[in-house]
Amino acid sequence: MAVDHFGNVYVSETEQLRIVRWSEGSEEGYDAIDGENDERPPSLFSGPAAISLNRKGNLYVVDVMEDYIMKFDVDVN
Repeated sequence: MAVDHFGNVYVSETEQLRIVRWSEGSEEGYDAIDGENDERPPSLFSGPAAISLNRKGNLYVVDVMEDYIMKFDVDVN
């Protein structure tokens, strides 16, 4: 779980192969990153697990099934 400078909460859902974002005050989240858009292939994640945000608004996602780290600009996504 990670929280950005706007108060949005990001949670990795390993089994659903996505990262979900909840905005401050919302009762449900939505897919922040799931690979199901025109910019990324559907197989973006195989096992998203640990996530972290830095001060520049970059979200880092560790994929435990593929042994790599992906970087996303959450201010853009």
